[in-house]
Amino acid sequence: MKKILLFFIALTITSFVLITSCKKERKDDPIPSDPTKTAIVLSGNVIDVNQSPMSGVTVKVGGIQVITEFDGSFYFKSVTVPKERFIVEFSKTGYFSLSRSAVPTIGVPVDMEVGLISETDFNYAGSKSFSSTTTDSLEMISGCVVSFLPNSFVTEAGAPYSGTVNVKAAYLDPTMTNFPMFIFGGDLYGKDNAGNDVMLNPFTGLNVIITDPSGNKLQLDEANTKKATVKMQIPNTLLAAAPISIDLLEYNPIMGVSQSSGTANKTGGKYMGQVGHFSFWSCQEASSGIATITGRVTNSDTLPVPGVNVRVGHTMAKTDINGYYSAKVPTGVSMIIGIFPTYYGTFISPNTCAALSNNGTYTADFIVPALKKVYGRLVNCSGAPVSGKVSIDWYSFTAYTNVHASCFTQTDGTFELFIESSASTANLHAWGNNTDSIYYIYPSTSPYNVFDISLCPPIATGINQLTLTGAPFTNPYTVNTFDTKNGYKVTSANHTYIDIFGPMGSIYIGINGTSVGTYAIGAKSVTNMSLYFSNPITFNDTLQSGSIIITKYSQVGGLIEGTYTGTTGTGVQITNGKFSVIRTADQAK
Repeated sequence: MKKILLFFIALTITSFVLITSCKKERKDDPIPSDPTKTAIVLSGNVIDVNQSPMSGVTVKVGGIQVITEFDGSFYFKSVTVPKERFIVEFSKTGYFSLSRSAVPTIGVPVDMEVGLISETDFNYAGSKSFSSTTTDSLEMISGCVVSFLPNSFVTEAGAPYSGTVNVKAAYLDPTMTNFPMFIFGGDLYGKDNAGNDVMLNPFTGLNVIITDPSGNKLQLDEANTKKATVKMQIPNTLLAAAPISIDLLEYNPIMGVSQSSGTANKTGGKYMGQVGHFSFWSCQEASSGIATITGRVTNSDTLPVPGVNVRVGHTMAKTDINGYYSAKVPTGVSMIIGIFPTYYGTFISPNTCAALSNNGTYTADFIVPALKKVYGRLVNCSGAPVSGKVSIDWYSFTAYTNVHASCFTQTDGTFELFIESSASTANLHAWGNNTDSIYYIYPSTSPYNVFDISLCPPIATGINQLTLTGAPFTNPYTVNTFDTKNGYKVTSANHTYIDIFGPMGSIYIGINGTSVGTYAIGAKSVTNMSLYFSNPITFNDTLQSGSIIITKYSQVGGLIEGTYTGTTGTGVQITNGKFSVIRTADQAK
């Protein structure tokens, strides 16, 4: 697959900067020996309320953490979790933290789609500061109200607190398009007041955090029965179905489920109740029965469509590599099943499921338009197939933000994903073989074959640098900070292609040969070099003369190294050029 790293549009430039600015901190678990635990692959994506991908989110499961990358993605290749239920925590400064949970299935990778709400979001967040000695309330634009009594606060250690109280809250509206991504827990499992397992049907929720001016968490003085009153807005479309009295549940971060801790009553379009401490509180109707919704998403060409988020009532399921999805839901509740708000700009008629009985099933299949197909295969350094995950993100002119499609591969490493027909550039992110790689692709046709995506565990490379002299550079300018350094052989043309890029810019080298030697720079169809830099000066040019010397040409998995000098089309002199890249799997073309 030829990866040309010239960025001619602003979107791709932005994506380039983001890719190289996010660093991962990963430490994967070994295979567990504890019979109560199992090892799983865990991955997913994080978005905000505008559906934009969020980088820099800390994702923790057990004692292990990773940081989401430029496309909002995270990946644990093997993490040990309890067989009964595991918990994943998501946090980023300036956003309300979220805790999700799931029950693992041995041998089945877990894919989570998660959303975080900004602490300053106009529609869903609110905040206020007041004295601990006064009666005060936080009134949110959503209609939710949290009221406090004076002298009601203690520190996390339980000591009485006097001073300024900062309160912030996030409203969880079940009718918001991506509500299942923002809800605590996520799979609708809960506990009733007797500790029995139940399925939940949410009507409203509120996440409240109270701190002192230094950010230290505070709580209500439960020892002296100091409580706060919460009024949670019921969405208009749910008002008629909302019962007069309902369970008031709190999310238990240790168990990973919401559990009944009182009762709330419907008053003036809100549920009102009293709480003795703060976490995520919700009003949800419990059902002791469990039903199952299944289905398949195919396109108008009858091909299965993986990576589609299907909303099933108030939970969400994602189609697998064969287009199938499945979700557990509460009984006794009718629900809407669909792909919302649209499938990349096309409205897909939803499906209405009548209330099901215990162990009941319902199938809802969907047909979506045939979009641009991108397909390929993941391989290791020797070209042997490996299983893993692939995510493609691009800028959507229908959603007006970056969107993504992702799936786990077949066991032979093959994958097929569908992207918008208008997408002419995209980022392909692949995980497998204990590493990951990011490629820029230019899907000009459909279907578009990216051929073999090589996943080689990183080895130490040598120096990658060059010095540019001449306008627009007022002084000799050296570039030597690069994160990605790959090269590969094209067997059909006996060419070598080298990609080097990082936060300062990118270098693309095409060499008419596959061995140690000196190669004169000539026409683009022969031996050439293209440069793009955006930090601190934007510079985009190609070498018109000079030479490239390959000093080392190892087998796949080893290094390709060399030097180069020359002059660009605008007269900039290139000196001290050195490259040292990892040779990835050979490509057919």
